[in-house]
Amino acid sequence: LICFIIVVSLSDCKKLGIKSGGNNFSFKYNGQTYDEPNVGTSDEYMGVIRVKVPGLNSTINILTRAIHCSFMIPDNEAAVSNNINILNNNCTLVLSSGPIDSAKVYFYRSGFLTYSYSDCRHIKVPDFVFGGYLDEYDACTFTGKFELTLGNNVNQTISITNGGFTFHGVHR
Repeated sequence: LICFIIVVSLSDCKKLGIKSGGNNFSFKYNGQTYDEPNVGTSDEYMGVIRVKVPGLNSTINILTRAIHCSFMIPDNEAAVSNNINILNNNCTLVLSSGPIDSAKVYFYRSGFLTYSYSDCRHIKVPDFVFGGYLDEYDACTFTGKFELTLGNNVNQTISITNGGFTFHGVHR
């Protein structure tokens, strides 16, 4: 039944004209431009854009609703459940695996993020068992630009510049 609902949802997206492919993601790091759709992912439902920077073995988490809480964490740490708490503009990263190595985790120092939504379509996921709908949401094209400088506790920094993205079918 779950597979059937997913298939129906995907076919509804096609009927509504929502693009499911053609995502774009690019940025510049250490003088090299990366223009690969698979380097970045968007979980706008959770308010996070994840950037996999080649060669760093880490993932940058850009928090769209609180860019000042963005961070980069090594992939072996990110595989374990991590959570960032944002309360009164304070950011606290909590790893279920134990203490954070503040030399390996980089936190926001400066940057910007601008984004917008366009081409939104309202989606209703039907509940074929009980009737009604399992979920309703707007699926949109999510487009933006960003630059980000992150640093650790030993004053090492990384900078991502000329960042840009377009993701289709994003929950809003």
